[in-house]
Amino acid sequence: MAIIPLQKSKFILMIGDDGVLCVPYDVAAVKEPIFAAHTDEAAIHSVTILLAKHPKIPVILLADMLAQDFRPETLPRLSLLDRPKLIQRRLKQAFPQARLTASYTLKSSRTKIVMVGLQDESPLFDWLERAKSHLPRIGLLPLEVANLVMRLLPDAKDSWAMLLSQQRTGGFRQIVTHKGELIFTRLTAPLSDGASGDEIVAALQRDIKASLGYLGRLGLSDTNQLRIFLLLSDALHEAGGNLGLPVHSVTCVSPHKTAKHLRLPFIPNATDPYSDLLYAGYVARKRRLTLPLMLPDMKIVRNNMLIKQGGMRVATAAMLLALSLTGWHAVGLIKTFAQTQGEALQLVHLQNQLAQAQQTAAPLTEPLGRLRQAIERQRLFSEQTATPWQMLSALGNNLGTETRLTKFDWQNDSDDASHEVLHAELKLNAPSEPQDREQIINQFRQVAQNLNQLMPDYVVSVEHYPFPATPSESVSNNTADSKNAAPVAEITIRRKP
Repeated sequence: MAIIPLQKSKFILMIGDDGVLCVPYDVAAVKEPIFAAHTDEAAIHSVTILLAKHPKIPVILLADMLAQDFRPETLPRLSLLDRPKLIQRRLKQAFPQARLTASYTLKSSRTKIVMVGLQDESPLFDWLERAKSHLPRIGLLPLEVANLVMRLLPDAKDSWAMLLSQQRTGGFRQIVTHKGELIFTRLTAPLSDGASGDEIVAALQRDIKASLGYLGRLGLSDTNQLRIFLLLSDALHEAGGNLGLPVHSVTCVSPHKTAKHLRLPFIPNATDPYSDLLYAGYVARKRRLTLPLMLPDMKIVRNNMLIKQGGMRVATAAMLLALSLTGWHAVGLIKTFAQTQGEALQLVHLQNQLAQAQQTAAPLTEPLGRLRQAIERQRLFSEQTATPWQMLSALGNNLGTETRLTKFDWQNDSDDASHEVLHAELKLNAPSEPQDREQIINQFRQVAQNLNQLMPDYVVSVEHYPFPATPSESVSNNTADSKNAAPVAEITIRRKP
């Protein structure tokens, strides 16, 4: 790994589901990054000791995990006072179990925001506890590197672009932008260490196809508008460029060459297939995070420290400014004083007239004003009854291309979302040979397993197969006996308590 001279010291911790990569940025006597798997206690201890040795160096926690959610949302036009209240309400409805939530307003439209949520079971909060003395700021990787997509694909500044990379800290990250702004992101599970190049390319092809279906709901009417940039090792370039996808173009460049082209402070090794170090270098060069997050208690401590450090200087500067302005205006003070006295008397007289008029009209106007405010607030902020949209949205986003939803029955006997149950009928788009029943059953089981992984808030199970998987199971329909009908299975989705 080559290192270009840096400027401001900081530690960047890339945190994923498989581990953390601690990258020192211009820290004396610390040159190489340290990777610590979440199960490697010795490596975790090394990173913790390293941070303890440099208590005054800032720490940035860059989250890239399955336990973080991004959801686009459109708001009505509201006043400056009502808008934050509505956003907070939408965040609570979208992420009821999240420990940390925030929103980001898109530059293209003030009414469009991206809501984000971090779940409590995320390993991020373990590292937040270990580094709490540094009062670390939290950044979300897809949002912080979204501008990088435009630097790699400048021709897509007015169109659609996707950046796809493999992370050592866990999985394959997709970042999709529309006109330069983040509109969709997805993290898929990593493959085994011994996966061949063909297996990796096949997995990428499958993941991209699944994302294309969801992007169509976000406005990608023609997939030929999408340009894809793959950060893959040189050994996979030929296969990666021949994915056979119906897109505008596919560009494959290694993380090593990309970092050198961008002149980033950290250059991955030529054979390194991972992009964690590249992203760390890009974030290290940013002057500020796009959406800096911090827990409320840490934010209070940080604000108190800033007030303590800068309070005296601000007070001194304010006093000098006040003295300067007083001297500059001293000549006109006497004249202004006489004029002000007359205007003050006139203002008191007008205020008395206004108060008297308001008192006279109060019996007629006050009830109507309160009624209008109550109706408006009820319309904007009333509690919404339980609906199936959140569950159906999660199912639609993660169903993939192998099956399609043909029928569903959503039930909820109370207003509590935790009691909702969805009975759905799924049909295979590309079924196996009719006589190969075991393979069909395995396909439906795999769909249920994938949904359980991609929908962590729900429990997904197959209730009925097209034909019995075991002697004790029942049949969902009679399509197993038809040679031309696509197999159909019934699944049940319940929200976890």
